[in-house]
Amino acid sequence: MEQESQIRAISRGNHLPGLAKAELSLLRRKQTKLASTQAAMLASLLLGPHHRNALEATLIFACYEAGTAVCIHPEGWILTCAHCIGEDEAKRQENRRPWLLTYTNITMQAEYYIWDLSLDLALLRIVSVEGSTDGKSAPIAFPHIQLASQLPKRSEAIICIGQPGKDDLESTARRKTTYNLLEVSEGRFRGMVPGVDPRNNSEIGSLKHDA
Repeated sequence: MEQESQIRAISRGNHLPGLAKAELSLLRRKQTKLASTQAAMLASLLLGPHHRNALEATLIFACYEAGTAVCIHPEGWILTCAHCIGEDEAKRQENRRPWLLTYTNITMQAEYYIWDLSLDLALLRIVSVEGSTDGKSAPIAFPHIQLASQLPKRSEAIICIGQPGKDDLESTARRKTTYNLLEVSEGRFRGMVPGVDPRNNSEIGSLKHDA
């Protein structure tokens, strides 16, 4: 992967490009909530170096109720679900440059390059970062994870990190969950759904786990 241009640094406090007033307000509220829960989350977790790195490489969508991405390259290449960008062409174009937040409250804007709804995968690259005092471009190395080349072994321990949805899909009545913006859960890999193409994630996917 090659970086096509330097990442734009945006002075903190400026209006963020592409965001309406209500979207910017939601982003700032999420920043406040992340700041208030960061220390407690870290204190409650027994994270090793690999787990901590995975947490630092995780990003949540700033202007949506839910949605998570992960950085997979030090130059800011990000992998996420295609439906987080949009489930049709109109939504995809509307959300071409989404804003995201890290658990350490860094605000970033990314641009999507590849979008495949059948795989439910999208590849993005970070193009802007908020927080510079001079507003100049500067090269940045991002925390990132290395993608696995094969599936984990059955019953192997795994962790899930992400921004859960606010609707309780397991409830028969309409109610909201009480999850934090960013949750970390532990469990085990339980295999694949038999008879389902693992590359087809247009519905719910084929990987099973209890994290």
